[in-house]
Amino acid sequence: METIKIRWYSRAGQGGITAASFLANIAAENNFFVQSFSEFGAEKRGAPVTVFSRISEKKIESIHPVLKPNLLVIMDMTLLKSGEILEEEIFSGVDQNCKILINAENNNFSFSLKNNEIFAVPASKIAIAELGKNIPNIAMLGAILKLFPSFNFDIFAEKISEKLKKIFPKKIFDGNLKAFYRGAKEFFKITSSDKEKKITKTKKNIVKKNWKNLPMGGNISSGNSDDYCTGNWSPQKINFLPKKCIQCGMCFALCPDGAIKIKDKKIVGVDKKICKKCGICVNHCPVKALEID
Repeated sequence: METIKIRWYSRAGQGGITAASFLANIAAENNFFVQSFSEFGAEKRGAPVTVFSRISEKKIESIHPVLKPNLLVIMDMTLLKSGEILEEEIFSGVDQNCKILINAENNNFSFSLKNNEIFAVPASKIAIAELGKNIPNIAMLGAILKLFPSFNFDIFAEKISEKLKKIFPKKIFDGNLKAFYRGAKEFFKITSSDKEKKITKTKKNIVKKNWKNLPMGGNISSGNSDDYCTGNWSPQKINFLPKKCIQCGMCFALCPDGAIKIKDKKIVGVDKKICKKCGICVNHCPVKALEID
């Protein structure tokens, strides 16, 4: 078996690291050699996360990040537009033999590759339906195992079920297991006609630098960001509509300031003292339970 090299892109809170670890652990239990390690910047929900995986029947000598993947997994398509990770970096080392799996409900997306096999799975939609939260990792994992015949799907599925059962209560276990099998069943291939219509060459990203290559700034010798109220930066305000909220956790995962208030494990509102009204939560809320006034 050729070494399976996977590069994952996700946001913190979506379970990319967990899914990669599950896959590596189960592969190791089935006599494969494995690697799984991650790279990320700020340790906060919603921040970009990159994970590298290798699975092989032979001993793995490489210890560097996966430079030429044969599977590229994109768990959050907003990473392609935000500039947090450059598009050139996401697709670096991707040749025509690399399969691409994206978290999407349809083919309504745009990037510059036309010669690759591209697959989509509505992982977020599945996760919200089965778990009530946008944690798409297990649904994505179901699709990944179906993409590679080297993996015995039934054996891996049984092992995943055992692991999920050990760490989750029954309700969450049942939801995750349903999401896993739905991901394996509902993923689909983007056809060549779809690619001609939807996958277009994009303009060069205006953002030339990201956090990795910015020069070192000044050191903060005193004070703490918790001491400063940034909620007065904008005259707008974010309104929370509790009757619409389905507690999916998307706003909490993506808020860059930790302004989403939680009480008794439920979202109850927005901390107006620190919310800068960036609008990320409003744009990504699937049921429009947040609005800018």
